Amino acid sequence: MDKRRYIAMCASARMPNSCKGIYRRVGLVETDGSGIRPKMISKHARHVVRVVRTWERCHAGTNGGNTAYDRALDEAWKLANQLNAAIELAEMQAALGPWVAPPAAVASEGESR
Repeated sequence: MDKRRYIAMCASARMPNSCKGIYRRVGLVETDGSGIRPKMISKHARHVVRVVRTWERCHAGTNGGNTAYDRALDEAWKLANQLNAAIELAEMQAALGPWVAPPAAVASEGESR
């Protein structure tokens, strides 16, 4: 099972009957890390800690590629990967102990000498 903490999700957006296009909702949610994927983009869903960000009413289009939905989903995936990588880095630093300095601290020490 995938135990990512941050997950990008998508759902159908509610639109009035006068809109004939396909609109989607994209969301980035923080889960409890149990590995169970939430069923909806809401802070009330099971296994959701919080909703980090949502992109509402993104036009999905028919061809795909460069629609608002594709751009929003791509941005959500990038942000989720960034946040998950930051958590993994923090866990590795905690496991290795205090003697390991972060890369930024090593670079600044080398420049000051």
